[in-house]
Amino acid sequence: MSPKKYFFILDVDSIQKYIFNTNRLKTIVGASALLDYINANNDGETLAFLKGSKYGFTTNGSIDEIKKSLNFIYSAGGATQVIFPTEKLAYDFQSRIKKIIIVVTFR
Repeated sequence: MSPKKYFFILDVDSIQKYIFNTNRLKTIVGASALLDYINANNDGETLAFLKGSKYGFTTNGSIDEIKKSLNFIYSAGGATQVIFPTEKLAYDFQSRIKKIIIVVTFR
């Protein structure tokens, strides 16, 4: 039997609904920039967390190495999908991402 793995999914709900319910360009651009900062940019929070040795996605801190990892599936456009080897790591990552979303959203 192969070891258990834990699939982490982050999905920011109602992005299109939010964008299409406002005609304020500043609001749309701002929301898009926040999403990019959290989970799309190479210097965004998701990849910054995964660069740490704690999660085991990279040995040298390289973004390319993280993205090539079989356990890194996707991170862009308000969604992130990652596989963790332990439940503890998945919950730790979830906690860190939740905190940064709150901080970035309400600053």
